[in-house]
Amino acid sequence: MEQMTPILSEIAGAFPNIEINIFRGPPHEIADKMKSGDLELAVSEPLGDEWERFDARKLYQEEFGLLVNRTHPLLQRNSVEIEDLVNERLLCRPYCSLTDMLELEFRKHGLTPPSKHEVPLVEDLASMVRANLGVGIWPKSREAGGDLRLAQIQGFDMNALISLYTVFGRKQSAAASTFVRLLRSKDWSAEGQPAIMAGESLH
Repeated sequence: MEQMTPILSEIAGAFPNIEINIFRGPPHEIADKMKSGDLELAVSEPLGDEWERFDARKLYQEEFGLLVNRTHPLLQRNSVEIEDLVNERLLCRPYCSLTDMLELEFRKHGLTPPSKHEVPLVEDLASMVRANLGVGIWPKSREAGGDLRLAQIQGFDMNALISLYTVFGRKQSAAASTFVRLLRSKDWSAEGQPAIMAGESLH
């Protein structure tokens, strides 16, 4: 939402009577709501749905790290290996694809994934890491606080592709069309996001 709110503010200024309804959910629910017309557009990680009417435009790569308390023993290591996390508690947000990918990485190494807690709000995740209740998956674009540090897991790519989803042939409201244009024209590299070919279709 930190990336979207400036654009939403512009939309609210241009359309004073607009009502903005934001839905958060797992990819399959977002896909279903897009198909039914309950959502005009989505900004999401890959939906995992090959419906031919989806038009997905790449926006940026979101980079993540492993959030740990600065006193955590993991920071004493030269590098963090997947094996180092077996006895840790993983704190993650709902619908986080990186959590699923990390669990798969453990299984590839013949390891049992660590126990985890789902934390609805990113602010709460930082508070729990601060209290040494676990380690968390954290976006690099967001400040974590001076008592917290980001570490990288060797050999594990902690990136997520964020795309704009619309539906081919479906008429959009004026506000939604404006939102789409603003998203496609935005220079995401100026926000500290890795530069990609913004607006490139995934089809």
